[in-house]
Amino acid sequence: MATSQITPITFNARVNLLQVWALNGWHIARYRSAKQKMASWSRQDEMLDNENQLQADHLAGKVSRLKNLAFDIETETKEHNFLLNNVDSDFDGSTGLLSGSSSRIHKMLNRGQSNRKVMCYVSGGLVLIFCICYYLVFVRTQR
Repeated sequence: MATSQITPITFNARVNLLQVWALNGWHIARYRSAKQKMASWSRQDEMLDNENQLQADHLAGKVSRLKNLAFDIETETKEHNFLLNNVDSDFDGSTGLLSGSSSRIHKMLNRGQSNRKVMCYVSGGLVLIFCICYYLVFVRTQR
């Protein structure tokens, strides 16, 4: 029968065994460190995703406000175009009235001396009306 004997570990074997344990420990520590880094990256990714989502919501709010402003501007421009068209037609009407009045004045001046007295009264009346309007508008508002 053979007996098994345990051979003593030599110094070189002990050093090799310590090196293996140290390397295994280093690998374990490295594995744990990598695992912690991955967990840290995962948390960082979640934080970045949350921040991106908040920024996207903020941007969506700004886009919505900008869209509302664009619609308001469109409405205002349509209203102003309508008003400008009305002003244009009003000016056309007043141009017709002024041209008619101008032609009547020219006819009256071309008729002769008999109407010059009437023309003097009309001119004086217009100056008087202008002075009264000036007084009512400017002098009364300064008090």
